[in-house]
Amino acid sequence: MPFSRVVRVASISFTCLISLNKKHVKNMDLPVVPLHKHPQYTMECCKLINSEWPRSETARLRSLESSGDTLPTCLILLRDSQSLL
Repeated sequence: MPFSRVVRVASISFTCLISLNKKHVKNMDLPVVPLHKHPQYTMECCKLINSEWPRSETARLRSLESSGDTLPTCLILLRDSQSLL
């Protein structure tokens, strides 16, 4: 049965513990944001995804640029508010 209603999540974030040199543990808050709200990361996402699953850049960009408030939605994980993880 297809979804008849999409529930919007206002904010999602992950808390990660990252081990650095097995001595120091760093706690990081990693926000998950919709790509269409941060289009400056589209090309970087395209290159990252294509490095793992090759596809033409044009097709990949079309797919990523179809992200919107309704499905399909592309989500990205940010290291902080300024850099893509």
